[in-house]
Amino acid sequence: MLDWNDVLLKAQYFAYVAGASSIVLAALWFSLRKSWTWLPLYRAPRLPWPDAIDFAFCFLLFQIVPGLVYAVLEVFGVFTWLDLPVEPPLRRALFVFPFALPIIVFRSVAMSRYRHDVELRHVGLTKVRLLQNAALGIIAFLVTAPAIFALHVALMPGEDHRFLTLARSGLSGLEWGLLGFLVLVFAPVVEEVWARGFLARWLEEAPPMHHFAIVTVLILLGLLFMGEGTHQYAPLITALVMAACYAGVLQWEVSRHAPLRPADDDVHSWEEQILEEEKAFQAKQAFQQKPGAVPMPFAGMFGSAGFFAMMHGADWPAPIALYFFALVAGWLAWRTRSLVGPMVFHSLFNLVSLLELVHFSQ
Repeated sequence: MLDWNDVLLKAQYFAYVAGASSIVLAALWFSLRKSWTWLPLYRAPRLPWPDAIDFAFCFLLFQIVPGLVYAVLEVFGVFTWLDLPVEPPLRRALFVFPFALPIIVFRSVAMSRYRHDVELRHVGLTKVRLLQNAALGIIAFLVTAPAIFALHVALMPGEDHRFLTLARSGLSGLEWGLLGFLVLVFAPVVEEVWARGFLARWLEEAPPMHHFAIVTVLILLGLLFMGEGTHQYAPLITALVMAACYAGVLQWEVSRHAPLRPADDDVHSWEEQILEEEKAFQAKQAFQQKPGAVPMPFAGMFGSAGFFAMMHGADWPAPIALYFFALVAGWLAWRTRSLVGPMVFHSLFNLVSLLELVHFSQ
């Protein structure tokens, strides 16, 4: 049932963040007004591009490195020295993320650079149009956040979130600072790198048949996060809808670029028609199997958005709102060829939630 107190609280903290970010946006526009352009001229340069192995390695680091760093800190007695309680588990994990961030990002890029010369700028970590792209992230937040937050609040369950439990566990000032680092720096940087920097760019240039692996993963994630009660099948149904949207966009991208069958009027005999149809078939087969034949940015956006959203399935029904959040972030990353805008967009969203945690912790 919708709690109007939660709605008003969310609106209040959104207004605070929106007001502060509007001031920053005005300052950016004033300082850049002589050279201001809303969007860069669209270009799709043929750069070294992340592939499936690059994405898999980056995502594996995202899953494994925090646990390894946690184990190292525990072996050296850091948690005992700081006198940190075992419960809630995330309280100790807060000290992990500052160490894990550089390892994940730079090892991922180092692996890609070793394999095929992918550099930081090739996955969107570039200083080109830095302030303009940051401004675009603020604009995206101001325009889309009200609708996404409204959807999230309308679907939000009544039980406490694990971060709320953490916030009420009596955090010290240092721990609040580390929590801020987690939600405002670590999550935006690392999640945008693997989702929009590696996954979306791989899917944008991947052969069409490779996309069906992501469709399969979406459905498996829906099965994994199925719960109990009245919403038992909701994650699976949501994953199926996301997979259907992804497949539809993929089909549209393929049909938009695939070679066309010749019209009957263009050939003068049945022998010529058969030869032309055979040539068209062979060209289509080559198109479907050749990586990077043509860019398919919207397939990359929808595929990475679905994967990103369903990876948050443990916090159901958060994936529904996060799907639309990820589509906006994916469009920003594709249109600017930079992750600065999506990271700012991501951080501002998380800042609203962080302010709510501070409120509920008191």
